Amino acid sequence: MFCSRDSPIYFLAIVALTIAFAFFLILIVAVASIVYLLSHEKGHELINALSNVTSSMEASCSLDFCAAHDMERTFDRHALLQSYIGCAVLAILYIVWERSPIHRFVTTEAVYKAIVIILLYLASTFWEQSTTKLAIISGAIAIRSTTFALVAAYLVMSYADIDTDIPDFFARPSTRRFARPKRDKLPPRGVRFATQLNERMLEVVGSDQTLSGGSFATIIFLLFLLEELGLAFPNYLSGILSDASMILELVILYGIIRWALWVLFKRRRDISEIRKMVRTLRSKDADGFRYMLEHVSVGTLINLGGTEVQDILRESLEEGMLDNLSKAIIIDAFQKTGLHGFREQCEVRDLLLSCHGNDLVYVKTLLDGSGGYHNLSKLIFDDVSFRSVRDEILAHFAAEAEQLRTVHSGRVGVKVLSDVDDTLLSSAGHFPAGCDQSYPHKVVYPGCLKLYECLDATFSPGQPSCNLVFLSARPHVFKDLAEEASYQVFNSLVSSSSMHSIPTLLAGKLLSGIWATLTFKCIGVRAWKPVGQDKYSTYTKYIKLYPEYDFVFCGDDGQGDLFAGQHMLEDDSGLCRAVVIHRVLEGTPLHEPFAGGSDSSDDDDEEGLLRKSPARLIFHKSYVGAALDIHRADPQLLPIEKVAEVANSAISDLESIMQTWPKWYSSSHGLAADQDLRACLARAESLLGPTFKFNMPSREEYQMAMCGSSDDES
Repeated sequence: MFCSRDSPIYFLAIVALTIAFAFFLILIVAVASIVYLLSHEKGHELINALSNVTSSMEASCSLDFCAAHDMERTFDRHALLQSYIGCAVLAILYIVWERSPIHRFVTTEAVYKAIVIILLYLASTFWEQSTTKLAIISGAIAIRSTTFALVAAYLVMSYADIDTDIPDFFARPSTRRFARPKRDKLPPRGVRFATQLNERMLEVVGSDQTLSGGSFATIIFLLFLLEELGLAFPNYLSGILSDASMILELVILYGIIRWALWVLFKRRRDISEIRKMVRTLRSKDADGFRYMLEHVSVGTLINLGGTEVQDILRESLEEGMLDNLSKAIIIDAFQKTGLHGFREQCEVRDLLLSCHGNDLVYVKTLLDGSGGYHNLSKLIFDDVSFRSVRDEILAHFAAEAEQLRTVHSGRVGVKVLSDVDDTLLSSAGHFPAGCDQSYPHKVVYPGCLKLYECLDATFSPGQPSCNLVFLSARPHVFKDLAEEASYQVFNSLVSSSSMHSIPTLLAGKLLSGIWATLTFKCIGVRAWKPVGQDKYSTYTKYIKLYPEYDFVFCGDDGQGDLFAGQHMLEDDSGLCRAVVIHRVLEGTPLHEPFAGGSDSSDDDDEEGLLRKSPARLIFHKSYVGAALDIHRADPQLLPIEKVAEVANSAISDLESIMQTWPKWYSSSHGLAADQDLRACLARAESLLGPTFKFNMPSREEYQMAMCGSSDDES
């Protein structure tokens, strides 16, 4: 019979397993105390060996003994260094190995980090006590040891705060804010319980039992001053500082005991009251229960309430109390707390399988539009680790998509997949981001975002939407460490009304990115082939999440996007309607040979590549030209009036770039960009009819306007 996740036995078992796993890693990397002891024994063996070899010569014996003693201290230093390196390896494993048992629960993460800190403290303490050279400054060393103990205890208690507050469903900037219902009358019981729950959870997760940041920094500063005094006056202050160090260590021990008692007693009482409040609300008020889910951090609630809260959520699903928003909130909470157990993954499966038709599309949109690295793709292909559970979910998606395509007589909508560097933003030739030097760094290409908005035909302002997806070559590293910078850029574009919706970001693979970066100088564009393969693999997974949609992929020919786009067009699913490639590379890009072409990607020149490409594979220098070719290949995908919108937006975008970077506009790159845009505008005017004319001033008028504005500023 298994014990409850809320029982002390379960908690102690998790702690014990984490400690065992950490020490297993320590044995593998040969770190901490084991390395120290082995090195220390070798030091004694060298002393004995040197003494035996030189025992016949009295004078040299003394010298050899001194040398051996120095060798012993050398091995002590090496042991300390090896211990630090070993702990660094443990920290790297924590970051890189995200699917390891370390991250199975929040508890295991906290215990693991605490173990690493304690090992660092022990290694330093052993070295200080065994190094005779430091005996003369024993008072300063005692203060330093106390400082290290204080820092270690502070970090351990901070990391061991296992009830970390998890952001709620609406915390990040995203289209989820449009999903919050507008009620004419708020449920009074739900409002009261949501307020009380937030206050009680804040007492548990927000109660800081450690020193405040200011107090901690002040104490550390004073300890450093005492250490300096001990180094300056070793003969006078050693005894006093040693006694002071002992007293301070007793105070630290008292703080640790006080914190442990709070964890074992006060925190558990608060958690028990939280569970009772959730149970009471669910049994008496369905609307109030849904309101409560919308206004508290359900992830924190699951963390605190454990299996009892999970049982309450399951009962609410079985009794039909949950609407689409409530289901998405609960799934999001499970994802943020971790889906390492079979039970949690089954809970997510049952919630998704309870949604059908357009309701399922709505829930998937809410999960994908988090505005962070938690998205539907990560949920299904990373967090759900049991294949049987994942297969059930994907089979449900496929069955519902087939019915939706029948009802809609085709696709539900179009999702735009796009690269970032040299497709959305100019890299200005900064390697390894890209190679395009035609625009200033981080500039959005004219007309790009308007084209994405026009392709997303089902977008409606004020409604949750997530049909813009970026497939980046930038690798995922640890949690949201790599993705957060990209989302800050996206948020700024949305806030300035340049981007119509906050997108989903699907990161690349670390190994393929490193390979391309290291080998590009040697093998050229072929180095990007693994990156292109990874993007195509990401595409094949993503279309399984949305079989009811069609897809358009936008990339550039500088890296692996063309290679990936060719495979998308040839994919058996037939869901890719067009691949749009921005021409930025001077030379032949990485690509697969076309039918009837040569067997080597190096044999086709650029013009031959353009000539042999199919109609749905579109190359362009300007996004106005891309819009024209998309319309010609598939008028339903991009109607003629949308082409005009893209063209007008491109004119406005170029004017903004010109005003911000007037020197660029006067350069050869600005001239080329201006000529490319005007040529595409002429093509668009011929398509729209003889009476249609775009209002774009001549280049001379632009330059005169810039000169006039410069004179005014002077």
